[in-house]
This record gives sequence, C-alpha cells and structure tokens, in this order.
Amino acid sequence: MMDERRVKWLIEQGESEIIEFKEFEKLENINDSGKKDLAILFTTFANKKGGTILFGVTNDKKFESYNLTNDKYEKFKQQLIQIASMRCKPAIYLESVKRLNAEQNKNILLIEVPRRSGEPHCVDGVFYIRVDSHNIPISDPSKVRELFEEKERKTQEKIIEDEEIELKDIEDIFYFKPCILIGNHKVPYLKIRSKESGCLLFGESFGFSDRAYYISSDTYGITVQGIEKILKSFYTIFGVGGGFNYPSFIINQICYKNRENYSWFGYGPKHFLQALEEQGRRYSDAGIENPHHREAAGFVDDRQDFIFYIGLQPNVVKENRRITSDYVQAGFVFGSMPFDNRKFISFYEKANLEAPDNIYDSEYLNFKYINLRRAKQKITLHKEGLIAYKSRLDNELWTSGVICKNPFYGIEKIDPHLSKHEKIIINLRNHHPASDNPQYFLEEFRGVPIPYSGFEFVVLNIRGDW
Repeated sequence: MMDERRVKWLIEQGESEIIEFKEFEKLENINDSGKKDLAILFTTFANKKGGTILFGVTNDKKFESYNLTNDKYEKFKQQLIQIASMRCKPAIYLESVKRLNAEQNKNILLIEVPRRSGEPHCVDGVFYIRVDSHNIPISDPSKVRELFEEKERKTQEKIIEDEEIELKDIEDIFYFKPCILIGNHKVPYLKIRSKESGCLLFGESFGFSDRAYYISSDTYGITVQGIEKILKSFYTIFGVGGGFNYPSFIINQICYKNRENYSWFGYGPKHFLQALEEQGRRYSDAGIENPHHREAAGFVDDRQDFIFYIGLQPNVVKENRRITSDYVQAGFVFGSMPFDNRKFISFYEKANLEAPDNIYDSEYLNFKYINLRRAKQKITLHKEGLIAYKSRLDNELWTSGVICKNPFYGIEKIDPHLSKHEKIIINLRNHHPASDNPQYFLEEFRGVPIPYSGFEFVVLNIRGDW
C-alpha cells in the first residue's frame, strides 16, 4: 500500500530532477546505445540527489499497457543491475528494482538510484548532472572539479551530523522553494480572514486511505528558539524532502473586539519562525485588539512514508517580551506501522524531547476526499496571488499554485473545513510560466487530519488545473 501511494505521488509530481518516466520499449531488445542512455541517466541521478525511475509510465503520466511477466521482470532486473554496475564508473549499485501493480492490473518497474557517497560517476569518461528533467554533460572542467570538491556532499553530511546547522543551509538544499507573490511583491506569509480558530493548513498531503499510526511527544514553555531546535533536529536526522514538496505552516488568532479570526499562512521553516517572532507586527497589520491569550499554530512536512508535524499554542505577549509556546507537540503520522523507529527516537533525543512510549493507531486519521470536477463549469475563481518558484533550468518564474477567493467561504454543505478560509491555495496539477494568465478550475479536495490534541488540525490539499 505504501509503494502504491508513493507511485501515485511520484506520477503527480511529474518528471523532475529526481524523477524519470520510461516506457518498456526502452528495455525490449536494448542495444548498446540504449544501455549507454540508461547508464547516463543513472549517473545524473547519482551525481546529484539520487532519483527514481518508473518504467511503464508515459510522459503524459499514463500507465502503459504492458504485460510484465515474471521472466521479463527477472531479465530486465538483471539488465539494469549490470548497466549500473558495469557501464557507470565508479559502479552504481541500485537500491532497489521492484515490480508493482498499477491501475487495472497494469505493471510498472520502480528503480531507486542512490546518491553518490564518494567521487562522482561518469560514462565513457564523461560526467553528467541532472537539471530539472534533463541529463546535461559537463564540458567545463571547473564544474567537474566542483563535483570532486565534495562541497555538496559536506552540506548533506551537515544535515545528517551537525546539530547546529543553520536553517538557511537546510533551505538551500530544497529542490523546490515556492514563494508567495501578491502582485509583483514576495511576502513571507499570507494574511487570511477565517471563520474560526484551529489550524486548517494548506499543503500537498495525500493522507492515508487505511488505518493510520502516529507517535508524538508534548512539552511546554518553549521559546521560538526551542521550536527552531526541534526543526533543526528534524532536518538533521531526516534531511529534506525531494520533488515538488515543501513544508508549510499556519498561525491562527481571534480578535475579540470584532469577533474576527485571522490566519497567517506560509512556506518553510525559516518563514515559520519569522512569523512566530513577528506576532506584534501581524496583529498591527490585521488591526487585532484584545486577542485570545494564545494562538493556534501548526507546521507540516509531508514525506513519502510519513507526515511530520508540530502543533503549538504561542502565548500572546506585550512588545519586546519573549514569546513562549505551550502545548507543543511534535509527531509523525504513518500509513503503516514503522518497521524501524530508531531514526525517530534519535530525533526526539536530539530535540531534547521525551521519546514516545507507544505507537497509536486511529481510523480518525483517514483523509476525506471530495471530487470538485463537477463544479468546474459552475464556479468562477478570482485570482489574488500566485505560489511561484524559480526554475533551475531557465531561471524563470513558474507557477505551482494560485491564491483565490474561496468560492465555498461560509458554505459548509460541501465540507466544513473547506468553508473556513476567505482565501484558498490551489495546488496546480500542471505548472505554467508565471507570466501566463490562464483560467483555473478545481479538481479535488483532500482533508488530512493531524493528531494534535490541543485543537483541530487539518491539512487542506485543494487541487486544480488550468
């Protein structure tokens, strides 16, 4: 089940610096040129971040009709292992070559290429790197020297070993770094009028369709620096996610004077800490007087096999006073019982949190799905901003999401969670240049609950296209 969920996630992301789709004809009666092409692909992944190859998926994200028999699977597996170990110098040893069932009994072949642990790899004396979904030969000798200088490897090692790594160093390694654009201005977080307190956080979590499991640890009286320690510890142990995935956060507060709720949404650990520190500035900008004595805040980083979350309640303080948070909970949600929990225990120890004694299971954590395609012709979306990122290939801005007025605001009959924010973030199935101005439509909604005990905490994954 976990492999099937991961395959769906990979196909949703599309080809990228860490993902490649191939049709099985590339393996049928493969000649020397085809073997060289595969060897180059293996080295481009290994020389950067590692990657995943899916045979049986077309470039337009469709499953190929191909009968992958046991004999063909064993033949292809041996071919791939030999190409990686004999055509790549130094040899590449594939992490896995798996046959998986896709929709309607169609088969795919999933190949995991590890990131290099030592010197870079080449094919026939030529070095290659991966840039977006392209395999690029390195003709500049200085670029080859950079690969050997181990700067990238040492940065990754810091994430694994260095307890005091700066968050800016972590964020530099993310493949996908979205920003919020209002007009031509980047903002660290977006202010949204909301209907009630709690954490209804925009993200790209797909959730778990079967019984889910979770672990968590609680603490109190934590400063913003303490939250930073928890985040550093997480990225120290687990590194950063791959593909078009980036952590997000939200902070919620109520203004008793006019009974209005406000939320501040943003991306990344650095902006999360900034938003916590700028409590007074956020209140002044929103005109909040007489707020509740605590905020509700949440941070989520969704990975292929787990969801990491922090839920907390920052105390409201007067100007220039240190902000502390109570009811801080750091936890993980799994789609299946974790086989090896040593890394998770290491995280809690490094973060100075008490390690959990139990792994809990709950049907409550199953996601809620709503098909919004039927509303495609009935709803007009009003764009108010973009979620954009800079392409590493052409250095141009691309749009991965759009900020719109919520057409369901205050209308609970479709879903109560979908009705709470005055604005919504729509994650686009297909990205486009930020200079384009297409018409957008909604496709689906997933509400993924997070097991924080202090308030309602749900990730809202609203997907659309253009």
